[in-house]
Amino acid sequence: MNDLRELIGKKVTAWIGENEEGVCLSVKCIITHICIDDYYFEEKWEPIYVSVNIEPLEDMGEDFDYDLCNNVDLNNIRK
Repeated sequence: MNDLRELIGKKVTAWIGENEEGVCLSVKCIITHICIDDYYFEEKWEPIYVSVNIEPLEDMGEDFDYDLCNNVDLNNIRK
C-alpha cells in the first residue's frame, strides 16, 4: 500500500468523463489524495477499489465541474 501513497504529488493525465459531444475529457493534474476501499476485501475476499483525488494543473474555466476531480478510478490515470 505504501507504493500507492507514493503517487501523491505526481503529475499525471486523468480521464474524467465525456462532454456533451461525447469527446473524452482528460486533464493534466496532480494527485492529491489516495482512497483505498478495502472493506469488502477484508470481509468477503472481494477486490480492493482504489481511487484518487486530483487537482488540475490548468485553468479549467468557470463551467468546469470540479466534483469530477474526486474519486477518479485508478484505471483512469495515465502518466
